[in-house]
Amino acid sequence: VDDSYSIDLTGITTLDELETRIVEDLAAAIASLSSEWEALAAEIDTYDKYVENVEMVSDFYQTVIDETDLMCIMLYEYSAAYARMIMDSDMSADDKYDAIDGINDCLYEDACDEIHDEIYEGILDDMNDYFYEGILDDAQDDVDYSDWYDVCSEEYSQWYDTSSEVYSLYYDTASEIYSFYYDLSGELYSEDYERAEKVYARFLKKISKAKGQGTGNANTDAKFDTTLRTASSVEELET
Repeated sequence: VDDSYSIDLTGITTLDELETRIVEDLAAAIASLSSEWEALAAEIDTYDKYVENVEMVSDFYQTVIDETDLMCIMLYEYSAAYARMIMDSDMSADDKYDAIDGINDCLYEDACDEIHDEIYEGILDDMNDYFYEGILDDAQDDVDYSDWYDVCSEEYSQWYDTSSEVYSLYYDTASEIYSFYYDLSGELYSEDYERAEKVYARFLKKISKAKGQGTGNANTDAKFDTTLRTASSVEELET
């Protein structure tokens, strides 16, 4: 396997083992974030505590973005590792073509959906229910309206911005992983391994760019593949 990955591939010798590692690592990352959210909710259970600790809430929203970004990068890297194992294997051409479907099934469908369901529609929906529609809404008649309105507006704004950013991270990651799978699948079907390596190399550049986005050090040399793909049917074109 390529030594440029930051994921832990120790002991991984089969695709089944790799899929198990992907499931375990993503579940652990989501569980850790969920635990942080539960601790925050337990500490801030009234309007006054929210106002006193609003920076903690803001910091956690940023944590949700940062952790989602890291999870997405992890899925990028696991996608590349999955492909590398297949391309380096001694499988037949037909078996390689069949095996690459694992990127679609395990990563694009299952893992990306897990981020969408557990973070975007999970933790973030829970935060909105708990803060904006919960303890803040309940305090409307007990505090100065102007102050209450400002607090609610700020909370909704940061929740909305965080939700938008998390959805964007999820959507971009899912789209890129699917495109990688689709392009690589086509080259493996044609048994054009030279072009398959080019698809793989382009994907590594996208991983490097994704790693730089959070720090402002994005690799501006990395280019997305915007070449129109040929399609032999209306269904393929729609896909």
